[in-house]
Amino acid sequence: MVVGSMTDPKGDRSKGPTQQADPDLFTHVVKKTDEGVVIRGAKAHQTGAVNSHVMLIMPTQAMRPEDKDYAIACAVRSTPPG
Repeated sequence: MVVGSMTDPKGDRSKGPTQQADPDLFTHVVKKTDEGVVIRGAKAHQTGAVNSHVMLIMPTQAMRPEDKDYAIACAVRSTPPG
């Protein structure tokens, strides 16, 4: 299994995730269910990510309390069933 990691596109670097004009510029939780969470948002490929089986998603900057929905780290399969 090949694992790749991804980074944030950054947007306006003087602002945190909740202050960006586009809320999907950073990956964030949009829904919580009994089965887990639904995430949405942008990530930029890093070397090898396009050939990876699993993408590691994690914030690349410090988060403040108001950014809690953006403070998620997880592994996402690039070829999910179906």
